[in-house]
Parts: sequence; C-alpha cells; structure tokens
Amino acid sequence: MKCLRTLLGVGRGGRMRNDLILELSGQPSLEKILRRNRLMWFGHVNRMDNEEDRPMLPEKVLFSSFTDAKRPPHGVKLRWKDKIAKDLTVCEIKNWRREVQDKEMWRKTINKEVKSTTVRSDAAHVMHEHKERAKKRRTDERLLDYNKKMNTPPSTTTVINVDATCSICGRTFKSKRGMNIHKRVCIQKQSTNASIDTKTNEMHQLTTASTSNKNTTTKNIKIIDLLIKKDKNQYVCPNSMCQKILKAQGATMHVKPCAKAWLIEQGVQI
Repeated sequence: MKCLRTLLGVGRGGRMRNDLILELSGQPSLEKILRRNRLMWFGHVNRMDNEEDRPMLPEKVLFSSFTDAKRPPHGVKLRWKDKIAKDLTVCEIKNWRREVQDKEMWRKTINKEVKSTTVRSDAAHVMHEHKERAKKRRTDERLLDYNKKMNTPPSTTTVINVDATCSICGRTFKSKRGMNIHKRVCIQKQSTNASIDTKTNEMHQLTTASTSNKNTTTKNIKIIDLLIKKDKNQYVCPNSMCQKILKAQGATMHVKPCAKAWLIEQGVQI
C-alpha cells in the first residue's frame, strides 16, 4: 500500500481508505487475492493422491479438526474448511471435485476476479477532492485550537500562604511540605556559610596580627636563620605535627608548605 500511495502521490494526511486506493489504481482487493490463494492451495491438496488412490496426509490435516475444540461464542473465527465453502459459493463453483482435477481450468476459474485493470479515469479528481478536504480539515483544526487559546480565561494571581514561607531566606512555597524540604537544605547552607565566615575572620585576624608585630628592619629574613640548628648542619621543622630533621639544602623548600602558620607568626612573607 505504501508503494501505491507513493505512485499516486497520496499521503496519510489525505485519509484515503486502502480499498479506495486499490480501486483507483486498478488493483484487485486484498479479499479477492486471499480467496484466490486459498482456492489455489485447496486445488493443489485435492490433486495429491498416493498409489492406492487415497487421500494423503496434507489433505487429511487440512480438513480435520480437534474433537474437543470449542468454537468461540461470537462465531467470527471460521475454520479453514468453512472459509473454503464460502469461497466456492462466491466463485460459483458447483462441482469442485471434478473441476479441481483439471489444473489449467481450475486456475482460470479462480483467477477470474483477480485481474489488474486500468486506472480509473476520475482518479485525479478523486485524489484532488481528498486533498482539498484534508487541507480544509487541517485549517479548521488550527482555527479551533486558536479559538480555544484565545477564549481561555487569564490565570488568577496566586495567594501567598504565610505558613509556607521560609523563615530563613523568605522564599514562598505552594505547600508546607515543599517548604519543610527546602528548610533543611537552607539550614545546612546557612551553617556552612557561617563556618566559612568564621574561618575567614580568623585568617584575617592572624594576618593582621603578624603584620603589626613585624619589624621593619627585618625585611630580608632567611627562613633557615629562624630554624633551630642541630649538630652536623641539620635543622628541625617548626611544625609540631612534623618535627622532621632537615638538611640545609632542602630546609627552606620543606618549611614553606609545611609550616605556613609559623612563618606568618615570624613575619616572613610567603
């Protein structure tokens, strides 16, 4: 069906039925094709005979049914033999036992209605009508959506609920549950900000105290001169957590990152 729609230039927006497309393109209906295939297989199976001129297993299976099987109450689903009986009536086949033995005659009989014809002369007019109808339908749908949007009443202003307002930051919420969830996060943020502020103030006070106690004459102070010297030209790290024995060559490079607070107290600029 997709190929036929492409050849005719009809999209799904036109909402043309499949049977109408088959009729316009001169193709037989799907029902006729299925009927032809059933009767073709029916004739092939009935021509199967063994040496003893008895029906073979495919024919037995084809016309057999389960003894304990129950038909559905609505009666829509038919057995295969019921469909064949209906197809024989539609094709006006009276004596199928005799006609089925002649293969060529049987094929002509079942292919009478399954033939491709020419395209209908008014196919272009019918397709144009469907396209115009679809175009008008889409325009009406857009107009209806636009009118719905224009006729909707404006949204009313929300009333501020005093009970759902955060006492820390003043943010307003629609429900108390949302406010309680937010309040936990808000308290944590406030505590972390307070701890950061206290640490910043302590560092600021420490730097101001060190700069006030710094002597102006000791501008070019060497770190190695401030360290405690031991025997064999060795020094001790001033950090109480470290107390590492250092050599003269690497003492300065070790003390700078390890004992920053001690250097600030001594008035050494890092």
